[in-house]
Amino acid sequence: MSSIIKENEGRFSRFLLALDTPEEVANRPAQSARIKATKKGQKPGAERRQCERELEAYKKLLQMRFAGTGWNASLKVQSGSPVSPRMRCLLGQADVDGFSFWRRGCPAHDRQLIEIFPSEAIWSLGVQGQCGSRTSSEVRAYKMAKPKRVTQPEAKDQAMAALSAFVSLFDSPLISGLPVARWAEQIADYTCGVALDDSSTVGKGKGFDDLIESCIALLTGIAFLVGNFHAWGDGSDGTVAGLGRFSE
Repeated sequence: MSSIIKENEGRFSRFLLALDTPEEVANRPAQSARIKATKKGQKPGAERRQCERELEAYKKLLQMRFAGTGWNASLKVQSGSPVSPRMRCLLGQADVDGFSFWRRGCPAHDRQLIEIFPSEAIWSLGVQGQCGSRTSSEVRAYKMAKPKRVTQPEAKDQAMAALSAFVSLFDSPLISGLPVARWAEQIADYTCGVALDDSSTVGKGKGFDDLIESCIALLTGIAFLVGNFHAWGDGSDGTVAGLGRFSE
């Protein structure tokens, strides 16, 4: 990360780092360590943050409106506290590089960190009507574990089902010259190429969905920079940024 910043410092006046992982949590002295694989009756040690409780509460408000559509059912709000050791290490380096957390009401800084959540991004686009006639299952097909392998055209269709919904949000004069639709298609093609195996089929797994969600992070960051975003959390216990604006 430091080397990328140094290489581009003279070319750009602002750097935004969008991370798909919990970044900031309130102090919880009594919280136990997170346990990945729990035994029967054992608690995992993870706790929901204020931003995650706020998101879950808003989701419940929409239950009647989107009942049966799959959008609400597909959004699983996980517990973000505590921050993982790997992320604490990355955040420590980000701090050295001059990055600061963004929270509601924060002014723009030259170097900022935002937390994003790809599943929330897809859900919010769905409930905002940005996915057209596609269902939640169709938009989230890129995450489905089965079938483990699909043809290259099928894989591209799944990638584009997830990414094309983002394009309609970018109608701001500030980014009218950015080829967002072309980026989405190029990333879909690249993703399929990376996950292509010897039998000319695309393997579904981390090599496939991670690249798609990296693009979701990119597009969420662009939406954030042009002000077309929403946020969950009051800043006391993490903040999650999402695409588009919900009506108050």
